[in-house]
Amino acid sequence: MSVSSEVQMGVGHAQVLDRSSDGLDIDFEQTAAATGDQPRLLIDGQVGIGALEVVRGDDPIPSNRDGWWDDRAVLGTACP
Repeated sequence: MSVSSEVQMGVGHAQVLDRSSDGLDIDFEQTAAATGDQPRLLIDGQVGIGALEVVRGDDPIPSNRDGWWDDRAVLGTACP
């Protein structure tokens, strides 16, 4: 699957697959070209204050978030 993203955030942490940013006025875009009949997913993330994290299947969520979240939470996969 081809995954593209457009992320705008006032303050917080955003991670979409292998791209991450945190702080104030986060604004980034990643564009992946679909090939043939391959499905395309566009993630349009607009958050005022908070976090947006998108990972593939069993990819681990990195724990470099400086204590903003409880890393002890039991997390499921987004796409089995």
